[in-house]
Amino acid sequence: MGYLPLIAILLTILNFAYTLLKDYRLDARSKKEEAKRLEKEKRLEDRVKEVEEAQEREKKAELTRRSKASGPYLHPSQDLFSHLCEHAPDGKMWMYPAGGGRVLCVHERETGKDVEKGEPIFMVIENTGQPARNIRFSGDVTGISIGKEPDMDSSAHRQFLRYPFDPEQRGKVQKIVMSFETPDGYDLVHTYETRHGFFELRRIDPP
Repeated sequence: MGYLPLIAILLTILNFAYTLLKDYRLDARSKKEEAKRLEKEKRLEDRVKEVEEAQEREKKAELTRRSKASGPYLHPSQDLFSHLCEHAPDGKMWMYPAGGGRVLCVHERETGKDVEKGEPIFMVIENTGQPARNIRFSGDVTGISIGKEPDMDSSAHRQFLRYPFDPEQRGKVQKIVMSFETPDGYDLVHTYETRHGFFELRRIDPP
């Protein structure tokens, strides 16, 4: 009879130890399962992110393809001619000789030394892409616009970029940002690069 209390205490201790061991195993298994769950969720999140990034890359590539296919492509004209006609904003008709210092073309690839600040200069261009409407310009070249020779027997309907000359900017690389609407209704933006007062024009975005 004297051993019964001791046996009861030992059984209590063993039961408590068993309970602790069982709880420890359950906790360890729970932590392992939680770690597996978190790892699975992380892999799923990474996969979703990869798919989203791939879709974004494809979207940008499609926009670039559409931008190239649907937009204009302006570059310096290689036409040979004697003069350029302009129906000026003041309503007057003007005729500028090629090689006269203000018409940038294959005859004269930079402005003449006597061109004064604010005088309009013209870069004769060609569009070998698609037509565009609602053309707007921004960027480094202040006051730039696009024009076309009037419908006259003496003109060839050449296109040109027109902007006021700034001697302080002469020769500096400048960006021309052209926003426009395509014939099928998309609003796109192209960026060109030029040197102020020089017969240079290059599209840089999209390349």
